[in-house]
Amino acid sequence: MVLSRRKQCLLHKEAGMIQTWLDRFDPPYPGGHRRVRVHASGGFLVVESLPLPDGYAPDYLDVLLLTEQFPDRPPIGIYMLNKGNELLTAQIARRLNVFNNKAFHEAKAIPGYTWACLIYQDNSWRYNFSKANSGDNLTKFLEFFHALLKKEVA
Repeated sequence: MVLSRRKQCLLHKEAGMIQTWLDRFDPPYPGGHRRVRVHASGGFLVVESLPLPDGYAPDYLDVLLLTEQFPDRPPIGIYMLNKGNELLTAQIARRLNVFNNKAFHEAKAIPGYTWACLIYQDNSWRYNFSKANSGDNLTKFLEFFHALLKKEVA
């Protein structure tokens, strides 16, 4: 997959906006950090220590966002790292449909990840190319995920 310069610029701008959002949260643990990385292929973003609402233990999680169709379409769901997170993904399954090593709705299954079915704002994605922070964007996608989890923690 050849990554266009335009898409590369957009993804790095998105990563910067996500990092700004992540930096608003306390570190996940003493000496820990939260960060976002764009994969060289442009096919996905890695978010390390994505903050989770109070009531989740631990209150952070490593995730992937597939960005192959970005910016035309939002990611189809969110991918949560399996290793060591079985109880956490079970807790998230109380709010969202999750599938270990499986995916649906044109999403891809990724070995080692649990896919959470997350349809962004009733498929109303509108990316603003001239001003990314005023339209729908990947930060708002992650905030949407965070807000859904915050609604009810049991």
